[in-house]
Amino acid sequence: MLCDCSGTRLFLAEDPSPSPPAFSTSQPQAWLLSLVCSSVRAEVTRAVGRSVTFHLQNLDGNTVAWSFHHDVIVAVKFGSPPEALFFDDKYKPRLAFPKNGSALTISQLRMGDAGTYTAKTTTGAKTTFTLHVYRELVVLTVTCAVQNCSANSCRYALRCTALGSGYGNVSYGWSLGGLWSEGPTILVEESPPDKLLLTCMAQNPVSSHNTTVVSPAALCSENTTHPPITGTYSSRQAGIVATAVTGVGVLLAVVIFLIYCKSKGWKNFHLPAVEATNTEHIPPYGAPTPAYAPTRHTQR
Repeated sequence: MLCDCSGTRLFLAEDPSPSPPAFSTSQPQAWLLSLVCSSVRAEVTRAVGRSVTFHLQNLDGNTVAWSFHHDVIVAVKFGSPPEALFFDDKYKPRLAFPKNGSALTISQLRMGDAGTYTAKTTTGAKTTFTLHVYRELVVLTVTCAVQNCSANSCRYALRCTALGSGYGNVSYGWSLGGLWSEGPTILVEESPPDKLLLTCMAQNPVSSHNTTVVSPAALCSENTTHPPITGTYSSRQAGIVATAVTGVGVLLAVVIFLIYCKSKGWKNFHLPAVEATNTEHIPPYGAPTPAYAPTRHTQR
């Protein structure tokens, strides 16, 4: 049996009466399914930790085989209760088959569950589900990108970001009173008496989250005190580095000076041992040289 693109079944003369193989749960074996003659596609999006259910519209036949990325993971015989034969046991704790086996439920979704699931019945019906799995937005961080102050007011550039990964496509926006600005960055001007209440809103395919900035001035002041790592030194960091380098240079100069003084002092005040011994026989300057009396030997 062959199938054209419209799903019409075409029979060959050599095979006038094709039929699917019988289903049996007593002998674990791969069930051969007929060639696909009809195809339905659907896309589903869910969050990590949630569940998803794929429903089959075409219930022709009595069995269905579910595959993930072209690898069969389970085959189900319709009935109450349905009978399932797993080809990959790691899915067993998280799979269920509601509606007499005509649907597949996956619980406790993980990032690795994203992909293509295909259901094939014994009559050749094929349904493909593309599952997208994303993490829910939990924390938004607002940083002060630019701060420019004059005597009367300050201008700020604030940036909103979602920390982490696995969120998919995230869209950002800012609300200020009745105004709305698209994008993760907003430029605001604040005068001393102003009290701006800015709210960043973020949304991805499975969730939304927002955070409010009460005072851009306080936020930018905190960022100045604890600047983010940008690959360049701030003025405060440069001052600390310069002070440290100067201190090391002064300490090195003192050590070199002490070594030099020690070496010079050794030469001036520590004469060799031989010279020190000879100084005992040198008379003071201007004193007469003493005469040496002959030595007498007494005979006994």
